[in-house]
Amino acid sequence: MKIFHLSDLHIGKSVHEYSMKEEQIHILDEILSYIEEEHPQAVIFAGDIYDKSVPSIEAVNILDEFFTKISKTGAKILIISGNHDSSHRLNFASRLLESNNIYIESVFDGKVRVVTLDDEYGEVNFYMLPFIKPMDVRGYYEDRDIESYNDAIKAVIESTYVDKSKRNVMIAHQFVTGAIRTESEITVGTVDNVDGTIFDDYDYVALGHIHRPQKVLRETMRYSGTPLSYSFSEKDDKKSITVIDFDEGKVPKITFLPLLPLHRMVEVRGSLEELLTREEATDDYVKVILTDDVAIDAMAKLQKIYPNIMQIVFEDKKAIDILDGIAGDNVLNKDKYELFSDFYKEITGEDMNEQDKAYLVRCMESGNGED
Repeated sequence: MKIFHLSDLHIGKSVHEYSMKEEQIHILDEILSYIEEEHPQAVIFAGDIYDKSVPSIEAVNILDEFFTKISKTGAKILIISGNHDSSHRLNFASRLLESNNIYIESVFDGKVRVVTLDDEYGEVNFYMLPFIKPMDVRGYYEDRDIESYNDAIKAVIESTYVDKSKRNVMIAHQFVTGAIRTESEITVGTVDNVDGTIFDDYDYVALGHIHRPQKVLRETMRYSGTPLSYSFSEKDDKKSITVIDFDEGKVPKITFLPLLPLHRMVEVRGSLEELLTREEATDDYVKVILTDDVAIDAMAKLQKIYPNIMQIVFEDKKAIDILDGIAGDNVLNKDKYELFSDFYKEITGEDMNEQDKAYLVRCMESGNGED
């Protein structure tokens, strides 16, 4: 059985106020071409289908067309919700969609749903676990002390029967300890860590949530990563579809199909004068690192060379140009942790360390809970 593993589409996303619509349509078409060429029996989407819990009509239409085209190929589509998704909205019409080979598990009801598919070697069981928090689990496991994310996932997994004679795939959207995050993921300390050994009974673990493709603990526990780069910390990542090939054995072969964007994310460095005289105009998404102490009207000037310039930063951390730089995503789309982190970095020029993050969490959680 050939399986495609994808996650974190984030349909409807903007990066530094640039809409990713064109990029996303391009990369979804590329994914569809691979599905038509490679004929996987199942395509996994491990959460964060949309970028916002209330997606725009445009985002919904893009995803609807994409899934409709996949279903016509005969491939089974398995979808779980991520932390960016509204579980109930994503779950709409899920029972009706099953008749078109689209399986959605986004609302946790105390147990893990299992979808079983067959090939010439027998059954492959797909365990679909949407993104959950401790509060989502406590009411179903009142006999257990559930305080952390690890407690919650462990309680659910330990109560789930796994037939080890079969080939078993877990689909989950959590942060497994040891995974490397990027700038485009929200993180506050290590409060959401989950021990990967909890998933030891599964032959392959298809993870979503982390944007950088990578294995965790073993070759068969993997984040597929985002199909596109959503921050400059991902500019050197090789985006791909993770392909899992199961034959009659329980150890799958893992390969990758490269995904190529319309526009890359690149960084350029130099003084304003140097950059304006370079003959390297590009329509890629650009982060400019200026070596000047001060640069008047830098954004307007550099846009003539780099029309898709997204961000300007100063190499000297003490030199902060608030007017010329792009502040990032709209503040209305950010929570209080992100807003304070942005403020801290703008003032100090550095990201908060783990001790700072832990102190921030304690301060905010000791208040009245209001934003």
